[in-house]
Amino acid sequence: MSTFPTTPHKDKYKIRNWKEYNRSLCNRRRLTLWINDSVLDEWEKFPESTLPYYSY
Repeated sequence: MSTFPTTPHKDKYKIRNWKEYNRSLCNRRRLTLWINDSVLDEWEKFPESTLPYYSY
């Protein structure tokens, strides 16, 4: 006897808008940041030596 529950039919998600679905696949791993101009102005005021250095 199996200990796993069995279901006769697994529910599937049906894609209705293929154009949007394909676009979302192409946009994976993209990140868009909206930064206000005032933030960029403040950022430019600091000398580069005072900014933290991050390595990956």
